[in-house]
Amino acid sequence: MHKKVKQLLGGHKYYQNPHSTQLANAIIHDKVHEVNEGRTCGDKLSLQQIWDLAKVDPKYQEMTQDEKDELLHALTEY
Repeated sequence: MHKKVKQLLGGHKYYQNPHSTQLANAIIHDKVHEVNEGRTCGDKLSLQQIWDLAKVDPKYQEMTQDEKDELLHALTEY
């Protein structure tokens, strides 16, 4: 019982950091800047449209680790 109480009080971490940067978010961030640049407020694409474009874009299909790291870094710097 003592071990269970210690785990519940923070002796063990059961969760991941919810604020960590995710590659999917970095890809969407990159694609948003690519497709919405120069568009007016009412003319910008929705998140779903951007997500659909990113899923079929070959640029994001076969990324190297360096390219992934660049996208993640760009998102954290934003």
